[in-house]
Amino acid sequence: MRKKTLFLLLTVFVIAYVVTAVNFWLVENMYAIAGRFMVYYNHLKFIRGEGPAPNQYRVAPYFLVEYVFKYSPVRWYCNTYRHLKRWCGYDESPLANLDNELNLESHFPTREREKFVKSLESFIRERMTELTKNPIVTGLVMNFANQIGWKEWFYDPFTFAHSLVESLPYEVRQVFYSDSELTKLINGYATMKFVFAFLLFFVLYLWLRSFENEMLAYFGLFCFAVFLIFSYADFTQQEFMISVFLFVFSMWLIRRNKPWWSIFLTIVAMCFVRTDHALFVALLYGLARFEKRLSSLIRILLHSAPPILMTYLWSKVIFPSSEYYTAFFRIDNFTDPWSLVYPAIFFALILVFINHMKSDEFFRRTWPWLIPFFILNATVGVLREIRLFLPAFAYLLPVFLKGVRSLYNTTEK
Repeated sequence: MRKKTLFLLLTVFVIAYVVTAVNFWLVENMYAIAGRFMVYYNHLKFIRGEGPAPNQYRVAPYFLVEYVFKYSPVRWYCNTYRHLKRWCGYDESPLANLDNELNLESHFPTREREKFVKSLESFIRERMTELTKNPIVTGLVMNFANQIGWKEWFYDPFTFAHSLVESLPYEVRQVFYSDSELTKLINGYATMKFVFAFLLFFVLYLWLRSFENEMLAYFGLFCFAVFLIFSYADFTQQEFMISVFLFVFSMWLIRRNKPWWSIFLTIVAMCFVRTDHALFVALLYGLARFEKRLSSLIRILLHSAPPILMTYLWSKVIFPSSEYYTAFFRIDNFTDPWSLVYPAIFFALILVFINHMKSDEFFRRTWPWLIPFFILNATVGVLREIRLFLPAFAYLLPVFLKGVRSLYNTTEK
């Protein structure tokens, strides 16, 4: 393999790992360990077919994790989770206990803890005396409190934390066990996202390369990575990395005039991830390949059929009891300032060079798909959730690169 190809693959690997690691910190570990429970118990509902719409219709990621990725030995790091695991006594590393002792002594020395306990005991005794007006009752309450060993909670908080967690049901404690079903699923989701992030950035390079030179296509990978991370402000839907990969792959197939059946099969695959994205790919295909021939019209209708049919089957036949977990029409898009700010920041640089769309036949033919795409997201989507716009961002990224090249294509001293 050429040195450039090897370097490209290494770059794609590194970028995919970085964006997955950041996603793991912000999604699976949001609200500390609470995010892990949310992902785990939602996963169980989706596997049983009892999850809310529309996420229930996007079955691909749940079954990929359940039957493939949760068996991966790959583990993902989160600093917050590791600290909690160590403080609660579940970190098996040889220095865990020593680190706990040193950190505690450094930030909350024994002398200060003893002083704090005495002050707290005195405060409690005074408040109890004021409340009961009886020193005997106060003494009994304080003796009871001392018997349950509340002072030890401050003298040795890590032992207390471990005993407290150990008293909880296994369904709670399993979050700290490396071999628990919950931990396997959490890491499985991250590994799945990494695999599809790698595929996404690889096909993204091919997509950009079909418009620009190697240097700008390579630069475009980092541009997309930055805005992908920005979209993590709301990225709890597990299917999105798969969906964006399939969308970019579809655009590349259309751009390179690949056989109609390859695009059709990709659309069918997308119906198990996001039927709306599949329908927009069908529209893109129709705009790019439209000819005044009966065979052309039949193929366009054929590509549009799977997402329309699967939308009906998911909602009316397969999961008829799934209800939407949010309002269908989002009137708050017109009152929430972040619904304007986030998309504006997201597309600001691209909009500077939007006129460059006119210079390419592909964009002149296909740009109308953006109209229903933005209308749909403005009415039934939440505009501040800018992950929704990643397909459009990937579509317009070559326009941005073309504009950057025209702006900086000068000889400087």
